[in-house]
Amino acid sequence: MSEHVIDELLELIWTQKEDGKDSLTDLLKITEEENPEEAIKAMVREGLIKITGDSINTVRNGYCGRR
Repeated sequence: MSEHVIDELLELIWTQKEDGKDSLTDLLKITEEENPEEAIKAMVREGLIKITGDSINTVRNGYCGRR
């Protein structure tokens, strides 16, 4: 998976979070990246994001929501 695609998706997740949104469905609708589902699966495997239901969140220090 390209680092550019991962960076773009992480930025979009962050931007959506700043707007009070965390929906995976909405993210997939607005991203301009090709094949975002595969990139998102890779990001979960790499521990960069966590998906719970339809909620998508970045992971800090390897632990989602912890500092």
